This record gives sequence, C-alpha cells and structure tokens, in this order.
Amino acid sequence: MNVYRNPYHRFAGAVFAVIGIALAVADRSVIAGFPDRDSTWRIALYAAMLAGGVRFSAMRVAATAETLTVRNLLRTHVLRWEAVAGFALESSLVVELRDGRRIGCSAVQPTGLDRMAGRKGYAGSTAELLEARRRMSASPHRRP
Repeated sequence: MNVYRNPYHRFAGAVFAVIGIALAVADRSVIAGFPDRDSTWRIALYAAMLAGGVRFSAMRVAATAETLTVRNLLRTHVLRWEAVAGFALESSLVVELRDGRRIGCSAVQPTGLDRMAGRKGYAGSTAELLEARRRMSASPHRRP
C-alpha cells in the first residue's frame, strides 16, 4: 500500500487539536456551570476543534492494487481502480471517475505530486520534461 499525505496537514491538525484542548482546560467557567446553555455550546465547540484537528491530520490518499482510498476532511471514498478514468491537477489532485463524478483529494497538493510520483522535485521534473520534448521534436523519427 502506498500512502500519500501532506506533512503540513498533520502538523496543522495537531496544533488545532491542542488549541481546542488548551481552551477547554483554560475555560474554568465551562466546568463550573456545566448544565447551562453557554457552557454546553463551548464544550461542543472545543470537542469539534479536537475532532476536526484529528480528522484534518488524518487526511490521505492510499493506493493498493485493488482500490484507491481518498480520505478528506468530512468523507472517505473507497474507489475500485476500474471506476477511475483519470486524474486532474487543480488546486489539489482530482480523481475523475468513469461516471462523470470528480473527487478532490485535499491531502495531495500540487507540490506533493512529485513526491507521489517518485520524482526529484517540480523544478527537476519540469526540466526533464522540457528536455524530453526538445529531443522528441529534434528527432527525425518522430511518432505521430
């Protein structure tokens, strides 16, 4: 299984969760006046911050021989490779399905695609691509 995730998402999710915990611990009025409506809403907010931070840090794309699993912030998609028509690169990676649907992969940003593809980096891969195109156009035996 190949797992791709943005390391910055893990860090940001952990920071968000820690801030939620710190606010809950520092807010003594929540514990003192728990049954009232204001403290209940604050507890719900702190719990949402903690859950959101955990979920944000767990965003990823996992590829096996049979499936592609896209775990976004609110939803997880498990796709069979037969259902995948292709990929597009927008503000993040987008999986295009044969039925016309498109699923965004928040965990894979454009800067992470080189690592995902096993290349050395955007600048290096772009230079290699341009060099390959130049060689193909200069070759007398071009393929149509």
